[in-house]
Amino acid sequence: MVAGLAGAAYAHFFRIISPDVNMVYYSAIPLMMVMVGGRGTILGPFLGALLFAVLPELFRTAGTIRMVFFASFLLACIVYMPEGIAVKIQAILKDRVAKKSPAQLGSA
Repeated sequence: MVAGLAGAAYAHFFRIISPDVNMVYYSAIPLMMVMVGGRGTILGPFLGALLFAVLPELFRTAGTIRMVFFASFLLACIVYMPEGIAVKIQAILKDRVAKKSPAQLGSA
């Protein structure tokens, strides 16, 4: 029901109905945003959405090769950070706070 309402709203807003709207690319992007950003976190999907909005625009001048850069980034994130970027950032920040001495924490 929700998908039907969303489709009706989409058709009304854009005034077009096309099979291209149902491509796998458009269905997979939200899932990739969550995977790259980090599942189980609040910040993860927002960070993933930001990256997926900014990176393709940064490589737009590269023409069709931009998808190679984009896919390489996606694969690197999946291989080296399977838990997501947000979880990795939180771990780095937690390590930095843990490395501070108690005197530094008290004076800050």
